Amino acid sequence: MRDVSSTFEAYREGVRHLWNTQFLGVLQSSGDTWSLRDTFDDVCASLFAALVLGPLGIPISEASLQALPGGGTSAPMPMLQFHVVPRGPRAPIHINRTLPRGGYWDHPPTMLLPGDADLRFVRWYDFDELGRRDLKYYEVHIIASSTHPQISGRAALIECEYCTVHVDSADATSFATAAGGDAER
Repeated sequence: MRDVSSTFEAYREGVRHLWNTQFLGVLQSSGDTWSLRDTFDDVCASLFAALVLGPLGIPISEASLQALPGGGTSAPMPMLQFHVVPRGPRAPIHINRTLPRGGYWDHPPTMLLPGDADLRFVRWYDFDELGRRDLKYYEVHIIASSTHPQISGRAALIECEYCTVHVDSADATSFATAAGGDAER
């Protein structure tokens, strides 16, 4: 697997700067704030395809068009080719309480060790979608956990600073089929 954390971090920095310096000012005088937020998310999907997927040789799919919240879905699909790996001795994590995912992120455990779980990238996440954005969290899908089997299948939030992102080229070629996406886009 190849570490692509720097590619993800460069994208994150670019789109949060775009939101905070351009869209946020327009948003404050806009009559339709949610529509402008949706426009920003559409721009970010195009940027994700151009700045992340393209350079990594990964086909565009339905899941990859929802790199930021909004995206019109409350049940986003994981991008299975991107493995999010906790680093350090312990990484704080906020696991969604319900299946399917709801609005509470307080299911135990609250810390993961590297190797505790197979986490796959879903999208960046901020609690406030209309204020200043930091894109502090990766939303992930927990594929499996040998140490905490009760969290398998749940959504979770993990701070970007506590993890790295890796891509497996074998996952990249099989992604569209496994996630139900459309690789022809």
